[in-house]
Amino acid sequence: MKLQTNTLTASLLSMALIGCGGSGDNTPQEIVDTSSPVITLIGESSITLTLGDIFIDPGTKVTDNVDTSLVADAVGIVNTSTVGTYTVTYTATDAAGNESTATRTITFAEATDTEVPVITLLGDATMNLTVGDTYTESGSSVKDNLDIDLVAGISGTVDTSTVGTYTLTYTVADTAGNQSTANRTVIVGDAPIGGDAYIFQSTNDDSYYFEYWGDTWGLV
Repeated sequence: MKLQTNTLTASLLSMALIGCGGSGDNTPQEIVDTSSPVITLIGESSITLTLGDIFIDPGTKVTDNVDTSLVADAVGIVNTSTVGTYTVTYTATDAAGNESTATRTITFAEATDTEVPVITLLGDATMNLTVGDTYTESGSSVKDNLDIDLVAGISGTVDTSTVGTYTLTYTVADTAGNQSTANRTVIVGDAPIGGDAYIFQSTNDDSYYFEYWGDTWGLV
């Protein structure tokens, strides 16, 4: 019976020690960081610019569950003088080695041409002719901010056998569709009366007559 009593006492003591924390591992458990940083782009993730524009990277913001003051590294080449789409990749790594990435695309396109060509008339914008004259087109020149060798088309006719005012319209459009016009006015008049005209005053102050090409016209 004594042996049994000692065995029971030892068992109770062991249980009491365990219950009071008298035995076991009290070493603090290490927390393992497995969360990657979060990269937030400042500005748009897709940017469209015109050739020649300057690209300024808006940057990023990085947040992490443990580390602070993390900064993302940016890698990528943006050529502002060549049409195309470029990608900038941002990478951030925390102290535990967790890495994350984010990307931004920058597209460079041709400049939008909104300038109309300039038509310059060669010769006078208003021309005076006589019935029977020959009309000779003087033409025009065209200057554009981008395109070269543009030629203006001409619409309208001039009938030099008929008295009247005629309008010629010059029209040109560049490759961007910008169109301009210019007008020339051609006035065709009667032929001037040739020869000399003489006015004769009679002795009567209330009447006179003049002679033209040998014909006598009277006016009282």
